[in-house]
Amino acid sequence: MSRFKPCSRSACSGKGSTVCDHLKIDGIPKKQLFYRPILVLIADLLRTPNFLNFLNYERKSLECDKSCYMDIMDGAVPQLHLQQMKVRFKKYCSTRISTNDIKEVNILASEFYDGGQLFKRRFNNFWGMFLGILNLPPSFRGKLGISYFILALYAGKHANAERFLMLDCVCEELRMLSDGVEQLIEGQLYFIQLRLILHVLDSRAVEPMLEIQSTSNSKQGCPLCGCLNGLHIGNKCIYIGLRHTLTMNHWLRHFGQSGNCCPKDFYSREKTGQWFTSTEQTFLSSSESLSALDLLTKNKKNKAACNNICLTCNDDERIQSSFLKFFSDIDTKFDWYHYGEFEFQELLFDKKKGLRRYLFYRHFDLRQQKEFRRISNAQHLDYAERARKKTLLSKRII
Repeated sequence: MSRFKPCSRSACSGKGSTVCDHLKIDGIPKKQLFYRPILVLIADLLRTPNFLNFLNYERKSLECDKSCYMDIMDGAVPQLHLQQMKVRFKKYCSTRISTNDIKEVNILASEFYDGGQLFKRRFNNFWGMFLGILNLPPSFRGKLGISYFILALYAGKHANAERFLMLDCVCEELRMLSDGVEQLIEGQLYFIQLRLILHVLDSRAVEPMLEIQSTSNSKQGCPLCGCLNGLHIGNKCIYIGLRHTLTMNHWLRHFGQSGNCCPKDFYSREKTGQWFTSTEQTFLSSSESLSALDLLTKNKKNKAACNNICLTCNDDERIQSSFLKFFSDIDTKFDWYHYGEFEFQELLFDKKKGLRRYLFYRHFDLRQQKEFRRISNAQHLDYAERARKKTLLSKRII
């Protein structure tokens, strides 16, 4: 693809083409991408007085047990990566005769990538990538130029610029820094490691980052979790029926206007109009729906009503029997993830601030639970290595 816009010199023989030699000097590029290497950024930071001291800060011990979680650095993932980097540094030191002059630099980072509409034409977008350092003191985090930095800026189309930015620039540097880099800065030798552990991305920004093709308007939804169920409304895709990711006895599973279970294939993508036309059910008010649910869960004589609820969307007899047991037990306890100030009665049914005015569930959702299909860190690294080999191979072929 041509890099510059066509020549516009009236006296030039190559006017209207992009092959003129003078374009390399005074040509106007079709697209500009600004990228500052991460290693150059770290080198500048290490020249800053006291940066390394702040990077290795330790918070004073608090009067709580090991389960106390008050900062992102208390989490298992940051602690695991810090431990791994310390082990790698010791392994690096074991290969050297003298280690007195080497300083260890371990950085945990986050990224933010998103676009902004700065132009009248939507064809051209303005995109920025930011890098944040997490293991600095909390008072420093998020401050631009102190622990938060601009890595890249570009304006133009998505695909080509993002492919170069992600694969050739960011991913290669992250892979290099994950293994560790020996760097001499102003006479001081450093062993630098960096791990990217936090990603702040919306669905449009994650597509080029993970090389996922347009999932934001797809019926299949996110390919990583594998449990979204999309339906198209005109040119827009909405996602419904996600209560089946909750536990089987979660309160919102049994919360619906009809007081009955959803019909079979109610959330199917293949059958159009399932979600919009439902004349077979009589919708109840919120109080009637709540009363119907209380009746089912507390009165042992209503097994027949329970059976009618559970047969419509589940053919598995084991699941049906588990529903019957759950509904007929007078001591049935619903699962709820929030308590105290966020108790479900106040959160859902409060007349002024309750969510009942905004939540509209036609039926109960008693389908079998579907857990999110997350990949492990080992799988993620394996996929990344295979993707890198394919990228290098494709470049050789071209």
